[in-house]
Amino acid sequence: MGADPYIVELLLGHKVKGVAGVYNKSRHIKKKLEVLNMWVNYLNTIAGFNNNVIELNKEVV
Repeated sequence: MGADPYIVELLLGHKVKGVAGVYNKSRHIKKKLEVLNMWVNYLNTIAGFNNNVIELNKEVV
C-alpha cells in the first residue's frame, strides 16, 4: 500500500528500538491519519464499497 513501515509499527503499538525510540518522541498524528485512511480505502475496496461507482437508472422497455 505504500505506507511507511515506521508509522505502521507505531499504529500497531510496537515499541521503536534503538536511537529512534529514545529520541524521536513525535506522535506523527498526520502520518498516522494518512496511513489509516489508506487502510480504510483498501478495506472499502475489498468489501465492495467503491466510491467511483455510478448507479445507472434501469430503463424499462
